[in-house]
Amino acid sequence: MSSRIDQIVAAHVKKFKTNDPFEIAASNNIIVKYWLFNHEVFGMYRYERRNRFVFINRNISISQQIFTCGHEVYHALFHTRMNTMFLSRNTLYPVGKFEREASEYSTKLLLYGISENSDMTKENVCREYGIPYEMQEYM
Repeated sequence: MSSRIDQIVAAHVKKFKTNDPFEIAASNNIIVKYWLFNHEVFGMYRYERRNRFVFINRNISISQQIFTCGHEVYHALFHTRMNTMFLSRNTLYPVGKFEREASEYSTKLLLYGISENSDMTKENVCREYGIPYEMQEYM
């Protein structure tokens, strides 16, 4: 049985014809900015004057930027008026419901269309698709 997040991801991929979180952000008028954060901070979401902003640490790897974008885009779409604190190395094990949902969304979005019968190990899939290893529980 599909989870609610699985259904959202499938609907977004169908509607936007991509699983690229940057393209989904652009299609939803979400402004993505690169910012200089401490190395522990991956990114954050901010809502201001009817504008939605995703800030991504420009000093993290490209794969981490992609994952972070997906995570923060979920907040922009489903927690619109709620500014979220930072997605950081310390929150990769999300405690709250909203953080868990955002991490699950980003993981499943990046993995969309990959065969479950793939011979790749979870470690290889994480590395190949830029998914933090800690997100295996959503795979």
